[in-house]
Amino acid sequence: MNEPLPGDPGSSPPLPERKPSRRRFIVWCAFGFIVAAAIGIAAGFWILRIMDSRDKGAAPASAAARPEDSWLNAKDFSTSNSVSIVLGEQESGNGLEHIDTERDGLTVIATAKGRRCRGLNLPLRSPSGDPNGYFYFFIDPSFKQQESNSVRIEIEYYNEKRGTLAVQYDARVRDRSQHSIYTRPSPAIALDGSKEWETAIFHIRDGAFEGSQNGGSDFRLRVSPPQLYVRRVTITREQSE
Repeated sequence: MNEPLPGDPGSSPPLPERKPSRRRFIVWCAFGFIVAAAIGIAAGFWILRIMDSRDKGAAPASAAARPEDSWLNAKDFSTSNSVSIVLGEQESGNGLEHIDTERDGLTVIATAKGRRCRGLNLPLRSPSGDPNGYFYFFIDPSFKQQESNSVRIEIEYYNEKRGTLAVQYDARVRDRSQHSIYTRPSPAIALDGSKEWETAIFHIRDGAFEGSQNGGSDFRLRVSPPQLYVRRVTITREQSE
């Protein structure tokens, strides 16, 4: 048998099988983890951005417009003969705003006999002992710039419970007082619980409407007991007597 010659490839012993480096394996795993984490963070960021943009684009249906916000796109009502508000529907932009943040004037959007409206959301008797509830309203400043001391206030309400409904307004007097800020133009209207939509009309001849009532409101509806649904309120200029 011939012996292998020196330098003959066949004479070299077989090379040992190379195994993957454990360090390289750990490095690749770490790199993969970092890449996956970066992709997840980026995806989460874009999802949150999309959701945020949607939330900003659509305001909750139950949110009522505040006077300080609603005038951002204000109209000029100085030449208008009337201003109004439809509660539960178009609650902003028509010259009259409802303030529903006062403790004695909390209201919620509701439906009464098929019509969207707002109802008082108060206990029958408050902790202070006041048996009344209130709907507060703020008049657009441009409407008040012109002669507005003589007006007619129309209230469309759902007559569900027996009680009384009155208007209290900020009156124009020489010596202002708590009484003049909450002046009543006439006796309260008796509610007989007829379960029908009705309209009450009040005439004011000495309105100041200087935002002196709670929440900066110009007038309010006083309801006793505090159970009433109101759909529309309209103020119309009238000739001074």
